[in-house]
Amino acid sequence: MSDTITVNYSNISDIDVGTPISGISKVILVLSDGTSIETGDDTGLSIEINVPFGNAAMAENILSCLQNNVYQPFTAQGAIFDPAVELGDAVVIGDVVSNIFTQTLTFDGQLASEISAPSQEEVDNEYKFETSQNRTYDRMLKDVGSKITQTVTDISAEVKARQDGDEYVSSLIQQTASDLLLSFQNELRDYKAYIRFTTDPNTGLPNIILGAESSDFTVIITNEKISFMQGNTEVAYVANNQFFTPHQVVQNELDLGGYQLDATDGIAFRWKGRG
Repeated sequence: MSDTITVNYSNISDIDVGTPISGISKVILVLSDGTSIETGDDTGLSIEINVPFGNAAMAENILSCLQNNVYQPFTAQGAIFDPAVELGDAVVIGDVVSNIFTQTLTFDGQLASEISAPSQEEVDNEYKFETSQNRTYDRMLKDVGSKITQTVTDISAEVKARQDGDEYVSSLIQQTASDLLLSFQNELRDYKAYIRFTTDPNTGLPNIILGAESSDFTVIITNEKISFMQGNTEVAYVANNQFFTPHQVVQNELDLGGYQLDATDGIAFRWKGRG
């Protein structure tokens, strides 16, 4: 809770008191992803607050605390009080009751201050402070970025990094109830490879698909076989300890059991023996 500071009116060199502001009827919380949560109505004034991980209950609580309060703008110069006061502390100056939202210290013999509760200025980032850790994170984000997105039907996570020579590489994991996709991309070299875990719509069996977006070839692995695809055509597959292909080209040699077919210089068919 904030402290209440009483300032002797005789110490004030000048004070400007504005018109009290009342009737806050809406609270808007701005989240880290740019979306917002609103509560209340437009019958009065609204207040907008940056809260990275806000929620509806938080907005309701803030509105309940503010909707019956009166905000008293003021600016007082030459205030002398305990230098340990903090922004947000309540202040009483004669008949003026408000809060300190800006403070400018004058380091003279009496350590006088100009304090105020602005009526129109934005003071949310008036005294912005960043820890050493946050500054380190900011520098890292210039070279590495990550993003996690969740919807009702899927969740995805993406990581992107810059390598030497401004070569950007990224990886993506995207999951739904029936599908899992892993993809890897190099933007400079213009390729994107992927591994997809899904279910075959015809057999209902789970399968794994390996491929690249720039290639017409894929490999599909199921519980029953491994298929080598060119487009929608299965050009070869392995099943039951056998390899099947409708067409095969042998450039030099082909071993069949203990025999060898040699096409390096004409055609020769000879016994090599087993083992």
